[in-house]
Amino acid sequence: EEIILRADGSVFQIPSGFSVLAYSDGAILLKGQKGYGYMMYNGKWLCAPDYEMAQPFNEGLAVVCDKSGLYGMIDLSGTTVVPHLFNSLSNSSDGVVVAYTQKFGYYILNKIAA
Repeated sequence: EEIILRADGSVFQIPSGFSVLAYSDGAILLKGQKGYGYMMYNGKWLCAPDYEMAQPFNEGLAVVCDKSGLYGMIDLSGTTVVPHLFNSLSNSSDGVVVAYTQKFGYYILNKIAA
C-alpha cells in the first residue's frame, strides 16, 4: 500500500493495484496491470491508465506510448500535443525534442508557447 504525504500533512492514498513511478509538475505517474496513467494530487485522473509506456512530465510535457507502440506527447491538461507517430521520442530539454521514425529518420521538434 503506497501513500503520498501532502505538504499540509494530509495523506493521499494511491489507488489499489497501482504503483507510483514518479511525481512531477503536480502529476503522479502510476503503473497498473492495464498500463500507465497520470493522476493529479487531488485524486482525479489526468489520463486514464491506458498507455503502454509513459515518462514523468518534463517542461510541462510527457512522452507516452500508445497500444500501437507509437510515441507522442501530452501536456498537463492531458491533451495530445505531439501525435503518436514516432518510433521513439526524447523528453523536452530546453524546449527541444528529438523524434525518430523508421521510415523517415530523425526530426528536431521545438516547443513554442501558444
